[in-house]
Amino acid sequence: MDHETPVRLGIIGLGKLWETRHRPALERMRDRFRVVTVYDQVLERARRTAAQMRCRHSESLAGLMDPHAIDAVCLMAPQWFGTFPIELCAKLHLPIYCSVPIVNLSDAERIQSLVTDQGLQFLPEMARRHYPATKRLLELIETRLGPVRMILGQTRVAAFDRYGQPGPTSQNAPVSLKVDPIYFLLDWARHVIGEDPSSIVQAEAAIAPQLETSAPECDFHTMILRFPKGAVAQLTCYRHQQSVWGDATRIPPGPGYQIFCERGMAFLEMPDFIRWHDSTGYHEERLPMSPSVGEILNDQFYQLVRGRNPDCPNIDDVLATARMLSRMN
Repeated sequence: MDHETPVRLGIIGLGKLWETRHRPALERMRDRFRVVTVYDQVLERARRTAAQMRCRHSESLAGLMDPHAIDAVCLMAPQWFGTFPIELCAKLHLPIYCSVPIVNLSDAERIQSLVTDQGLQFLPEMARRHYPATKRLLELIETRLGPVRMILGQTRVAAFDRYGQPGPTSQNAPVSLKVDPIYFLLDWARHVIGEDPSSIVQAEAAIAPQLETSAPECDFHTMILRFPKGAVAQLTCYRHQQSVWGDATRIPPGPGYQIFCERGMAFLEMPDFIRWHDSTGYHEERLPMSPSVGEILNDQFYQLVRGRNPDCPNIDDVLATARMLSRMN
């Protein structure tokens, strides 16, 4: 692959993340990426996107996976094929960017063996790590607030909207809360505190009225994570059933995260707002969203494909998060 030409991408799964995060970012990064083919389980969606982007669409995964036509793959949405595209990339030595949460420990272990044994270049999406509020928090922990002692967090998920803006209160696909966003919240807490939890206690319940003909669906989860150096995190996540409780956006308080440190505390409203207090007083910051989260994530993938070893999440982070989830089952 010529290092002076844009990386040729094959896109798998055209949903919310693609439309609102990655497509706009890739269109602003045409000097580094070129989308050459797209695939989706809904063929008409792939045809429409291909026509808009002036690229090819594929009617099968095998048709997209042509190492002579593409240099790398982006797996954007969980669809019928599960993690199978990752295995195809390993066989064809194609780097892969993965937005899909790998929640099953057996899947994570299998992908780890592909990375270790076959040299698969694999980049998982852990977007909350790159929110401006998270980055500013980590700076403050290092310079002003000191080590984290406790996190108290609440995340509210409203009704799924495939084209809604991806963020801490929305899902990538209509799936269990443990898949999204709890998978990503566990990684975020581990990232902020800087170590793996030594124990996890959780409670879950089906709160909203359930249809008699359907199996109860847990729409409330709370987790307490204890860490070896003494820190504690309590993370609560619930699904707001708009048909039962009305418009979630009109009812305070909003979702947020309180972080108590040795020399102060902070309150985060994801993705870009932070309030913090230390010995110098109270501070409030609305942080810039430029470059966008999508641009940051795709730049990391570009650096990985080019062999520059960027500082980014890897298969070890996926495996650690899958292990945390397995302890909750």
